[in-house]
Amino acid sequence: MRAASLGKRHSKGMARRRISLPWLGRRRVKALSLSLLGVLTVITVYLFASYDFYVFDISVEGNEAVSSEEILEASGVEGYSIFFIDPQKVAKAVTSLPDVAEAEVRCRLPNRLSIKVRERQAYLIWLSGEESYYLDREGFVLSPRHQTSLSLTLKDLGGGSLRAGDRINPQILEATNIYSSLLPQVKGFDYSQTYGLAFTTEEGEKVHLGTGEDAQAKVALLYALKEQLKEKGIKAVVIDLRFDTPYYTVEG
Repeated sequence: MRAASLGKRHSKGMARRRISLPWLGRRRVKALSLSLLGVLTVITVYLFASYDFYVFDISVEGNEAVSSEEILEASGVEGYSIFFIDPQKVAKAVTSLPDVAEAEVRCRLPNRLSIKVRERQAYLIWLSGEESYYLDREGFVLSPRHQTSLSLTLKDLGGGSLRAGDRINPQILEATNIYSSLLPQVKGFDYSQTYGLAFTTEEGEKVHLGTGEDAQAKVALLYALKEQLKEKGIKAVVIDLRFDTPYYTVEG
């Protein structure tokens, strides 16, 4: 009985030791967690409050027509903590400039930011009334700063004023590009909602092309029709290629 009693006391003692160890462990874990939280708090405050991480050094690349000052102003990030800067939002803000087609923004710790842009290039001159505008291949109206010498013009017979950043229907520009490559001698096209694209030949014939659909076939048909008219001694005033069956009109 005594041996059994001693065994029981021994078992109880062992049980008490097993209960006390987790309690001591929880205290240590709690103390360690509080210490770690304090360290993280100090680090966080340092990262977000220290001027070491505020962006004052911004590099701009790829710009020619647009000044670096304009790009920096559009970015709106100078003097901000690098941890509060979203590169995608900055790129979107920079591409809101009429002459900027693309922007790539990169952040580097502790406080470096770079902006690389691709500017829009003038492709043709859009004539509307007494005004002229530079357009890129996508139909965007560029700022008046572009003073490039361009030979290709597109006259809007409907008129209407534009401003930098506006966009002409890109299908019109696409059709103009197609016909200018097929008809390199033509340096000026007209555009109207009724007839689409048109141009005037050296002989004074007004040629209505319409859209860019089947452009190659239309141009081939134009040359064939002009040859037939020449053989017959017919002077056409208007040649309309917009339909499946083209037609022409003569004076009188």
